[in-house]
Amino acid sequence: MILDINNALENQLYHAVIAFYAPRENWPASTSFDDIAEITQQLPLKKLQRWERVIQMALRRALIVRNEAHFISWLDVMHYDGYVRERALRALQRGAPSRFFFAQMLRRLNDWAEPVRKAARESLLNVASLTPSDWVIDSLIEAILRFPSWGRADDVDKQALVTISELPEIQLALKQQIITGSSGPMPRLLMQLCCSAAWEAHLPVIAIDAIQPAVRAIAYRFMLEGYASWYRGQAYWQLTDKKSGARTLIGQTQKRQLTQSYPTWELIFQAAQDRSGIVRRVSAEFLIKNLSDDVNQARLLAEQFASDKAQAVRFRGDFALRKLNELTNAAD
Repeated sequence: MILDINNALENQLYHAVIAFYAPRENWPASTSFDDIAEITQQLPLKKLQRWERVIQMALRRALIVRNEAHFISWLDVMHYDGYVRERALRALQRGAPSRFFFAQMLRRLNDWAEPVRKAARESLLNVASLTPSDWVIDSLIEAILRFPSWGRADDVDKQALVTISELPEIQLALKQQIITGSSGPMPRLLMQLCCSAAWEAHLPVIAIDAIQPAVRAIAYRFMLEGYASWYRGQAYWQLTDKKSGARTLIGQTQKRQLTQSYPTWELIFQAAQDRSGIVRRVSAEFLIKNLSDDVNQARLLAEQFASDKAQAVRFRGDFALRKLNELTNAAD
């Protein structure tokens, strides 16, 4: 890796790490760890691998010229030696000094060394409880969204993230972000979090109050289907026609049965009144699946959907009316 000399933060971080490991006689003029924590607090969580490599470059240079026994710091969570990373994760049983360091600790769940992943799993809950909740939430969201692309992490590592998300303070803050988030990956975040049964109690509120229509639609779909699904692995292209080279993008998903049950027709009627066509389309879809349960109620909704301003909803409404007519004629 080549250091980007035009990136001020990158240069600042690189030289601060080297100065932190300066010989003892230079300590009065060296960088304190508080200075490094302040720099890392400014770093975006979108380029964690890049910042990790910058720190590893600085560590290699600093420790080559340093003759004293190596002492453990939060920088060692990103050390180039797996043994040092494991030792650091087991030794640093206190709150993270910045959201950057907690995010890097979460990334150790995808470390290439299994002992490092195990150390991260065993230390995360304690460190999370001692770290400011807003830092934990920012880092946790980034990790949960990226988890499907982590090739080395398995279900045990995913459970470590889920356990943190189930902490009462963290869960309420995540719920609020999902509801109030007007943009961003809130729908995908809700899907990933619903691998835990603890989120089932929040689905009715999210279905009504969430700002993003896609979030409301997912909440309704999970409750009406009776199971939650989420991305387990990275999507891949599957060849469907060798002659033309046509491909289909296949998503690796996993699902589980919900432990709670919800009133089907009440949810269908509730979703039918939603201001978004995306949500009304979900209502129309499940109306079609439940036509025979209550023909009179179904006809009222089908007529409403048949005159909907959204084309996809109108199409489903017309289809529901045709099916209802068939049911009526068959009964006669």
